[in-house]
Amino acid sequence: MRNGWGLVSRATTMNSKDIHQGACGHDASVTSHRNAANRAKAPEFRPAGDAQDQIAIRDAVPPRPTPSRVMLAAARVTTAGVEARVLAGCSVLYQDLDLALADLRADSRKAGRVWGFLAVQIDDFGGITGCIRPLLRFRHLCPSVPLILLSDCTSRDDLSCDRLALCDVTLKSPVNAASWRHALAVARKNNRTWQSRLDERAKQGRRARDRSAAPSGSGAGMFTLHRE
Repeated sequence: MRNGWGLVSRATTMNSKDIHQGACGHDASVTSHRNAANRAKAPEFRPAGDAQDQIAIRDAVPPRPTPSRVMLAAARVTTAGVEARVLAGCSVLYQDLDLALADLRADSRKAGRVWGFLAVQIDDFGGITGCIRPLLRFRHLCPSVPLILLSDCTSRDDLSCDRLALCDVTLKSPVNAASWRHALAVARKNNRTWQSRLDERAKQGRRARDRSAAPSGSGAGMFTLHRE
C-alpha cells in the first residue's frame, strides 16, 4: 500500500487493484456503475425537488443512523488530501463533480440512504469559484447530506457554522486520521443545525403566507358602537 493522501475504494474493501486503477485515473462513469451495482435496492419514497421536500421526507421516514460511507469528489486519488487508511473501506471516489452530485441527489430521494457524507476537493475543480454554483444548488436540493470541502489553499480548518449555506466543514488538506474523524462528527452536528435553520425558515414562510392569505377585516362588526 502506498503512503500518501486521498486513497479511496470503490467498494467496502480496498485491494491493490483498486489502488492501481485509481492512481491511473479510472473513468468516473465506471466507478459509479460499479458502485451502483453494489448498492442495496431501496424503495423510492418520493422525488425531492427542494429543501421543503427534503424536510417532508425527513419527517415522514423513521429516524435511522446516518450512513458512514463518504462520497469523495476529486480528480485523482493522490490529490484528495485525506490520509489513505482513513478512507479505505468506507469511501468511493468520483472524478466528475457533476456525476457525484447527481448520484447523491438520486440517493437522497430514497428512504434507505446509502451515502452519509460528501467530501469535495475543490482545488481539483477550479477552486471555490469553479464549483460554488453546483455546490450551492446541491446544498439547496439535498440539505440533509453533510458536506465537507477540502482545499490546499484555505488558511486553516473552519469547523464553525459560518458557512452553512455552502458547507458544514472546510478542511485544509492534507488531513490526518484524527482530524478527519473529528471533522465527520462536527459535520454531522453542523448539518443538524443547518436543517434546523431551514425548518425555521420554512415555518416562517408558511406563517407569512397564512397571514397574507387571511381575509382582512373591513371594520364592520369588529367594533361595537355603543349609543347613549
